Amino acid sequence: MTTETTRRSFLMPGAGAATTARIAAHCLVNARVVCRSCGDACPERAIRHRPRPGAPEFPEISAAACTGCGACVQACPVAAVALAPIGPAS
Repeated sequence: MTTETTRRSFLMPGAGAATTARIAAHCLVNARVVCRSCGDACPERAIRHRPRPGAPEFPEISAAACTGCGACVQACPVAAVALAPIGPAS
């Protein structure tokens, strides 16, 4: 694990894998509900909400800025944010 990876992520207990936040398909914005809870909760400002024409802004996570702290997971009212191992989305 590189120093940069150590800085921006933590190890999942028992898993031994660096993690980052991921947004699931059941995020409220996909139901056209405006919600910025995850971005507001992120102390690193790793979640930005990108404008979409005619729809609420969609949250995007910067893997370079995400520390895997889990603040966004706790803040999501529909549990659409989870921590996942760093790597390709599954």
